[in-house]
Amino acid sequence: MPLIEPRTANRLCPCGCGRQVQIHVGGLEGDDGTAIAFRAVLKADEAGRPQVWAQLGMAPWQAGDPRFCWVTLHTWGSDGQRHTRVADIEGSPFADWAIERPERRLSRAEVMARQGAMAWAIEASDVLYQEHPAIARYLVQAAGAPAANDGA
Repeated sequence: MPLIEPRTANRLCPCGCGRQVQIHVGGLEGDDGTAIAFRAVLKADEAGRPQVWAQLGMAPWQAGDPRFCWVTLHTWGSDGQRHTRVADIEGSPFADWAIERPERRLSRAEVMARQGAMAWAIEASDVLYQEHPAIARYLVQAAGAPAANDGA
């Protein structure tokens, strides 16, 4: 899955905390020609540990609702491992992200309730870390060498 038009910017965190963060946006192209949009905010937690908040964008979630959908993921490293969990948008840097077009931000409960959705999200995030080394390097700073993903 090659990267599609990746862009990076350093700016104030969209959550309003006042901290400078690195933001990455772009897409991943699937083997079947489909694309997954991504946006990622690289932001340390209150203790200074690197965290990545990412959203993966995809086609509509359900029939009859044409909005583009985003799954929110929270990733951190510890003990040489990368840990990723499907998250709710509340408490993430995306909670106050400006909406540019009609979109739907899926809740953790919605993703967990749909068979295969969590596995898809975790697999897609793994690809993002493999294809976008700057994001993966950010987590390695404090966590050793995160290589595996536990999918929590």
